[in-house]
Amino acid sequence: MILADELARLACHIEMDILQEPIGKQDQIHRAYGGITCFEFNKDDTVTAYPLSISMDTLFDLEDNLLLFFTGFSRSASNILRIKINAVGT
Repeated sequence: MILADELARLACHIEMDILQEPIGKQDQIHRAYGGITCFEFNKDDTVTAYPLSISMDTLFDLEDNLLLFFTGFSRSASNILRIKINAVGT
């Protein structure tokens, strides 16, 4: 069995190191852990994850009232970060 932190690390390695995509790590980390989770992105490049402490009633209210919309627009994180890197140099 693979743990969430190892899955996130491998996903980042594949996208950033092997595929050379200029992306951040947030999406991979959120996908690896799933659920309603809090994350602390530390200066030493580690991530601390812990479950959000909310009541079941609040969770059910969130589920009942959460709406997702597709606006018809999409974006490529890689393209956006490439533009940023070219403009800023970081």
